[in-house]
Amino acid sequence: MLSIILTVFFGFGFGFFALQNTAPVTIHFGKFLMPNIPLYLVALGSIFAGLFITGTLYIATKASALIIGYSRDSRRIRTKTTMADLEQKIRELEAANARLRSEHSPEPRRP
Repeated sequence: MLSIILTVFFGFGFGFFALQNTAPVTIHFGKFLMPNIPLYLVALGSIFAGLFITGTLYIATKASALIIGYSRDSRRIRTKTTMADLEQKIRELEAANARLRSEHSPEPRRP
């Protein structure tokens, strides 16, 4: 709701700005020349350019965070799998050790 109110507020503000600034201006892009562009269109173009750049940077940041998070999750899963494998190997070795001890334990001597 707040975003709608702010959008309407800024829309009215920009409309007022557009009515007050209809004077044509000339825009220079290096060798390119764009004559007789209304000033309010220059302002609107600047707003959209800023929104585009901000959106692009936001998407790049989110994509980077997603990739890093996936990498961490992948490493975490591999670590858990390795731990489970090692714990299984420890149990197998302990069982083999107990079996070997029972096979080679000195039998009690009877007098």
